[in-house]
Amino acid sequence: MWQELIDVLEEIQQGYQSMLELSRKKRAVLVAVDMKGLEQVVDLEEKVLSRIHKAEQHRQDVLRKLAAAEPEIQPDTKMAEVFGRAPSFAMADRLRKLHESLSKLIAEVQEAGDNNQVLINKWRSECCKLSAESAWWIGGRAGVWRQGPGNGFPQQKF
Repeated sequence: MWQELIDVLEEIQQGYQSMLELSRKKRAVLVAVDMKGLEQVVDLEEKVLSRIHKAEQHRQDVLRKLAAAEPEIQPDTKMAEVFGRAPSFAMADRLRKLHESLSKLIAEVQEAGDNNQVLINKWRSECCKLSAESAWWIGGRAGVWRQGPGNGFPQQKF
């Protein structure tokens, strides 16, 4: 079971590494306003997130098995204490390093996601402004402009 825990943590780590790489690609396509590229990245993100979710469920199953086999391990036991119960120092050390690495990687993915969200929000606000201006322009060109109080447009028909 301990090796299974190591394997599943490595799988989760690979998933988050993929998410970090996709977050960097996403930033590039957001900056370039590349809608097709963004769609492709989002599709890949969904697949990777699904893989991470399945691996996380597997991790929880493995921890439940460990808790059943090791009475000292409870659902609220800290991971450092869980690793201390590993059958060998090498395995405990590997689990500790994986946990630390994964924690840092998740923080990087969250930061990249937050930065991308700032770009998305800016992009959305610019699109909304553009849409409002475009609607006014298109609407004005498509219909009749009438001079009104303060608008300065002569009456024109197109």
